[in-house]
Amino acid sequence: MKWFVFCISILAIASTAAAAKLPIEQGSRMIAGQVAFSYAGGDLYEAGGKGLFVVSFAPSYSQFISDGVALGLVVDLLNQSRGGYHYTRFGVGPILSLYMGLDKSRSEPKGAVYPLVKFKVLRTSYSGGGSQAMWTLGALAGMDVMISNSVAVQPALEFQHDIMTRSGYDNVSGYYLQAGVSVEAFVF
Repeated sequence: MKWFVFCISILAIASTAAAAKLPIEQGSRMIAGQVAFSYAGGDLYEAGGKGLFVVSFAPSYSQFISDGVALGLVVDLLNQSRGGYHYTRFGVGPILSLYMGLDKSRSEPKGAVYPLVKFKVLRTSYSGGGSQAMWTLGALAGMDVMISNSVAVQPALEFQHDIMTRSGYDNVSGYYLQAGVSVEAFVF
């Protein structure tokens, strides 16, 4: 509960910024989302004649607290099934986005390219086959390619380090590297 209150407080502080004229200026708001569907088969991934199927959804909301700097909240929801085994992961936490390349002399954002890095910290819980908790630390590098005045496509590379805490056991950690594309909408 304390983690949730902390995250809401960050959004409240961020929402006090002034109105913006360009997508990554102070006062602009950003709604982003990533949806992914994955399937893996073959001897390595099949259990009970069925492969590994994963659906994930990760929306976020951020407010630009200064030019090129956005602070917000990200939610991570993932459902995985493999044979008769199913589990759901739910995480929430703050996200910090740093954008470069703001050109205030530009008359419209369409066609602009903004290099960026993002950092997130999530508190995540798992259900299915027992309940477990995890900390997720993530970093992303990519760029926003403005396809209209308020919508960007974001190709990026993300690194994520997960630390699972289990009562009565040692912590277990792991990482993954992911390349992908997401969509961001700006309100300014």
